[in-house]
Amino acid sequence: GHVFDTTDAYGTLITPTGTYQALRVKSVDFTTDVIEVQLSEFVPIWTNFATVVDTSVSYSWHAKEEMLAIAEMSFDSIGNPSRFVYSTVAPVSSVGIVNERSQADISLYPQPAQNEVFVNGLNLAANNYAEIYSMDGRLVKNERLFSNRISTSELPCGIYLLRLETQNGEARQQVKLVVRR
Repeated sequence: GHVFDTTDAYGTLITPTGTYQALRVKSVDFTTDVIEVQLSEFVPIWTNFATVVDTSVSYSWHAKEEMLAIAEMSFDSIGNPSRFVYSTVAPVSSVGIVNERSQADISLYPQPAQNEVFVNGLNLAANNYAEIYSMDGRLVKNERLFSNRISTSELPCGIYLLRLETQNGEARQQVKLVVRR
């Protein structure tokens, strides 16, 4: 088989988790399957019985804020949509109304974290919530914060995305979290 990738579009992608400015990459996968038969045990000649050529197309959208594709869509060999998946991590920056607080307001220490991490610049008077996502978009931890301390002892070593949000959904911020032991 052969795969050909081309970046063929740029624009706004809207998913259930957010709005992204993204590049679209088109991948075309050509595969050829050949079935051969040997008509006789005494004649070692293989004969081509059938050849099946299959072409599938898939698209992936990549945003500058994300390390992995934020959405992927595949089509089968006759052009019908067969699969659509999207990232469950909300975009770092979104189109539309921009929050006045910048990500520079929040920082984590120590980085990399071992058993706990502290959030510098967190407004403790607000009802804060922390969500930690793995790099493949899975939510691995979700908790309400009563202090500026977050336990990371149950997380495997790796890179995570820490998303902080107040109860009413304002002051949404995301920062990279590294856990190492």
